[in-house]
Amino acid sequence: LSSLRVLILKENCLARKSKGGEWNFSSLTALFSHQFPALQELDVSYNQLEGSDDADTAAPMVGEAFGGGRLPSVQRLNLSGTDMRQADVTAVCTAVCSALETGSVPSLTALHLCGVDVSAGQALAAALDSDRLPELRELVAQDDTLSEGMGVVTRSIASGKAPALSVLKMEVAYSTDPNTHVDDIWEGLAAGLRGGRLGSLEDLDLSFRYDEDDFPTEPNREFARALGAGALSSLRRLSLEWSEDSDEVVGALAESLGSGVLVSLEELCISVGCGEEEECKSLGEVLSTGKVPSLRKLELTWWLDESLEKLAQGLGVGSLSPDVAVDFRLWPTEEGDAALKAFAAIIRDRKVPGLRKLEIGEARPDDEGFIVEGAARDLGEALVHVSGEGRTASLSSPALEELWIDSDGFETEKGLSGLLSGIASGGGCLPSLHNLHINRLRQRDTPAAPPLAECITKGKFPKLRNLHFSSKSNPISLGQEGMQALALALCSPHAKSLRSLTLRSEETGNDRKAVAAEVAQMSALSVSFSLGQLTALEELSLGGALFPESVSALSVGLGSGKLRSLRSLELQRVLLHDDEGTTALCQALSAEKLPELRCLKLGRVNDAGLKKMVKAWGEATPPPLEELNLWGSSVGDEGVLVLIALAGTGRVPMLWDVRVGSSVSR
Repeated sequence: LSSLRVLILKENCLARKSKGGEWNFSSLTALFSHQFPALQELDVSYNQLEGSDDADTAAPMVGEAFGGGRLPSVQRLNLSGTDMRQADVTAVCTAVCSALETGSVPSLTALHLCGVDVSAGQALAAALDSDRLPELRELVAQDDTLSEGMGVVTRSIASGKAPALSVLKMEVAYSTDPNTHVDDIWEGLAAGLRGGRLGSLEDLDLSFRYDEDDFPTEPNREFARALGAGALSSLRRLSLEWSEDSDEVVGALAESLGSGVLVSLEELCISVGCGEEEECKSLGEVLSTGKVPSLRKLELTWWLDESLEKLAQGLGVGSLSPDVAVDFRLWPTEEGDAALKAFAAIIRDRKVPGLRKLEIGEARPDDEGFIVEGAARDLGEALVHVSGEGRTASLSSPALEELWIDSDGFETEKGLSGLLSGIASGGGCLPSLHNLHINRLRQRDTPAAPPLAECITKGKFPKLRNLHFSSKSNPISLGQEGMQALALALCSPHAKSLRSLTLRSEETGNDRKAVAAEVAQMSALSVSFSLGQLTALEELSLGGALFPESVSALSVGLGSGKLRSLRSLELQRVLLHDDEGTTALCQALSAEKLPELRCLKLGRVNDAGLKKMVKAWGEATPPPLEELNLWGSSVGDEGVLVLIALAGTGRVPMLWDVRVGSSVSR
């Protein structure tokens, strides 16, 4: 380990929590007992390291490694996503700052923390004020919204104590008892900007979460105005998220963006909710009239309300450059009808020719969705609108690559169908669309299957690679009409571009009628697998809990030999026991039928089903599996022994990742 310079242990299960809630940090203890004399980057992000009040935690291991001189060369430390307790974060910060003071760690260039309380903030501020972090280039604190220590840290940064800082990312909020740390952040940044002491910033990402009634309008407005003070000539990315009951901050931001001083700004991300609307028009006008000529990427997250209407009016004054890639995320509200129609109008008029991604989010938790059929149809038609004729004809959304739709955002069963019907009936297509993701379907949404199929058969998505039409939590049945339509669409030449397909359909009854209905659906889908249009399909995920008879019908298509590019197969809810369906599936899971299959995910197989599968692999050459994921299944010790025996035969030489559920004894 003496020469190791970079150690990335992201998402590596460095700690374990027992069913009884006890934490085991032995792996981390063993790791940091070693000397790492040359290590410059340490990343333990997204490992669960929170511990408990009465147990060992991760802090001593990390902090003592710094304090004990075992990490003398570390320049980059990443603790993001670890959920460490604030007391532990404070202990680590204190240890690092002490090591900086004694010289056992020369300097830090990047520090990513999961939260900063007052004590941790004071330790960092002291290190900054004493000039012990002159080379700090990245400071990130985005996991804990109550990072009350970031106020004092920001004051130190804004006073010029971090002259090399190029990346600053914070996510903070007021606590139950409002503190001044948020005001300190806004006011400190505003002072630093006006004083020209933040000129090294290239990436500024600030997310502030609190109720509109608690929003500190004045310091926020002054910060937004200070962005135009001329001290951010190096800023390439600006991301801001806030919510206000007026539109004063929006107006101040529009003023700064229109000042022309952000000469290097290439990426702008704005997520805002506001109570008034007029200044939203000013922001749209600034963006559409070329006031930020360096801009190349724009992300806007907006509520579907009157403020979006005003923003659309402003965007309609001019036109965004086709060179600006635009991502829109829209959140439905009860005022969404007119807003969505206004948005559709600017799409139809090619005011956003660089639209790359459009996402329609979910409704608020207590709402049933707001987007009505008429507005949804307008948007669908606008997305594929054709203006002009002949050689001068132009598509409204030539650059749209991704369309993400949460079905919870629509008011009735006709809302989602209206959107897809609008696309199907429109004059053009979406020539760049490669990802269509329709999620959280409910039974009421299944009438959308036929218009979706129509879009495919009409060639509306000529480059579609990923199709997701499913639900994670709600059991749904597309019905014979819906599945028949989709299956026919998958048999068309326009389905050849597909690389990934996720569907869910199942019957919830348990009688002959339900079984027959589900078998008919899986038989139709099986035909589409067998006809040869999906030869390029690489990933297939079917979410339903199918009857054994349905699995048998589905296995005909899986074993047709036509899915020769399939690399991943997921049947997360399909019961695989000692039954006829499992037997049929085992016959399909062979190297002859699925020669490229690398990943198999089976969430509800038991020991008997696994035995049957392994036995089949002893009689026919198994596919070249690398990953076998049985997480969530009821496979127990007996099944594990069968897998061990399989590995000993050498018939699955490429298999290296095997995961089983919690039924295995430990």
